[in-house]
Amino acid sequence: MPRLNHSKHLKSLPRNMGEWPVEAGNSSQREIAEMKNKPRIIKEAPDSPFGKRSFCLLDIETTGLSTDSCEITEIAVIRVDERFAITGEMSRLVRISGKVPWHITGITGITDALLRAEGQPLAAVLDETWDFMGRMPSYAHNASFDRRFLDANALRSGKDFRFPLECSIPVFKRLLPGRKGFGLTILAEHLRVSGGGAHRALADCRVLLGCLRKAHGITASI
Repeated sequence: MPRLNHSKHLKSLPRNMGEWPVEAGNSSQREIAEMKNKPRIIKEAPDSPFGKRSFCLLDIETTGLSTDSCEITEIAVIRVDERFAITGEMSRLVRISGKVPWHITGITGITDALLRAEGQPLAAVLDETWDFMGRMPSYAHNASFDRRFLDANALRSGKDFRFPLECSIPVFKRLLPGRKGFGLTILAEHLRVSGGGAHRALADCRVLLGCLRKAHGITASI
């Protein structure tokens, strides 16, 4: 798959995107890039868990930007201990009611056929995700995107829980002062973390962990 530039959520896009048509009920590739490269900044939790206790990293893929008209197609979470080692992973494709826009398939490789064959009901995946995360501190890159989708769908599914995700971008702003870009692909290139550009939820969780490890001075492989 071609090298992609990161944005959140949808994070990784070609350097020369050109103009993409906007389909009804979905967002264009350029809009997705702008959304993910201009995150809503959330303050880092004062009791940051990094290097102190276990935490989770989460990522989702969707059919676009709107929580009203777009759907979650994939959710992944990794559990990480205080030494930044992976202690558990989950990754689930989600069955959707509509179709995956062609430009989203081009970014993620997720197709209608794949979701029909391997997708699971959203309500069940939300339950599994919540249980897997437990009560650990949990982070996502540009967490406002993930949190909006997860909470909106939890509400629609009649769940009594919400996802208290913290944003990882302020962590990198603190550890890497002076940088102008904090998209995940940009960070991965700067920190020489492999795997950037895959634009699948579990792969992006692993890339985020790799960036956190490098930013904290840990150079051993995950």
